[in-house]
Amino acid sequence: MNTSRKNYGQYNTSSAYDFELFMPKRKEEKQGKKGKIVRISDTPAQKDRQEQQRRRAASAALRARVSTMAVSMMIVAMVCAMIYLRIEVTDASRELSELKSQADVLKSEENRLRMELENKMSLANIEEQAAALGMQKADAGQVSYVRVNGAQTAEDSDTTGAAETADAAVTDGAQN
Repeated sequence: MNTSRKNYGQYNTSSAYDFELFMPKRKEEKQGKKGKIVRISDTPAQKDRQEQQRRRAASAALRARVSTMAVSMMIVAMVCAMIYLRIEVTDASRELSELKSQADVLKSEENRLRMELENKMSLANIEEQAAALGMQKADAGQVSYVRVNGAQTAEDSDTTGAAETADAAVTDGAQN
């Protein structure tokens, strides 16, 4: 009976209710139980491979940094180019608007000068200027008509001598 009490007493203690035994163990606890792994020195070939791997990793990291810098510089250059082109477009459009306004001013000046020329060339203005210079209108007897045929010779209906004179005048005018 003594033995039964021992067994009964064991179940009655706190170790029977220790649920941590059934819980998953942490990494620290697992590593602590395994102990430290000591590596035996590598052979020279393994050291060379490790050194090559280290160099490759370093060069890959350097390439990644350089490519990142190159892409960044390209983006900055593109942004600068876009800003420069935007400024050029703005300047060109400002210059275009100035030239359009100049063209409008010049067109209005041209119209004003045309109107002034038409006014000065009007029949009334010419008659007024001629009268101011002492000129008079020609009488009917002072007017003579000259006919020109296809051979560039002129004939006067009054005399034939006038036709020769007109023909000589036309020929002299053509030579000059």
